[in-house]
Amino acid sequence: MKKLIQHSSFYADFKYCIWLRNNFDDTIITTNKILFEGGVSLRNGIISHFGDIGPSDYNVINTDSGTYIRFDNLTKTYNLSNVNQELVQVDMSSDGGDNELYEIERIVNYTPTLMAFENINFSVNPNPATNVSNIIFESNIASNYEIKLFNSNGALISIIAAGANYSNTPLIWPLDYSLLSNGINYLSLKRNNKFYILKVIKS
Repeated sequence: MKKLIQHSSFYADFKYCIWLRNNFDDTIITTNKILFEGGVSLRNGIISHFGDIGPSDYNVINTDSGTYIRFDNLTKTYNLSNVNQELVQVDMSSDGGDNELYEIERIVNYTPTLMAFENINFSVNPNPATNVSNIIFESNIASNYEIKLFNSNGALISIIAAGANYSNTPLIWPLDYSLLSNGINYLSLKRNNKFYILKVIKS
């Protein structure tokens, strides 16, 4: 499952799109790649909305500076079990609201027991690098994990590690940059059907 949350803020326009990339470097959204989308717009006092956002998802607020759309923790949950979740992308945009004032959990794999309580550190240090970096993984919850390395086209280079972690115990692996192509590569962490993607840059 995927859970999308938009916290309280004010907008004239807001929209989101959940889509499936062809590969890790794919940045072009086309109609056939869109899995789910929604949006709302307020122009000249007229409100329009589309996709999975409807009138019950927002409030219209009148202030001294104008009329705005407000979300009170808008939440959308989607089942994406039938697609490659490593290639799922979320794009959000807004117009008329200050992007510094709102917080978005852009996209997370939703498991009720993990959503609220799990804290994960998944990082590469240093990054960018030329020769060797350390991959660091730590969680406050013990569970199985798998870490894979991909090139910029999404092709698998190597399975870095797989096993089970102890809670609050950091795991560290060296990353040999001779395996990487120059530029952007990707590390994928999978645990409990959740995916975390890191860009790794070989300079």
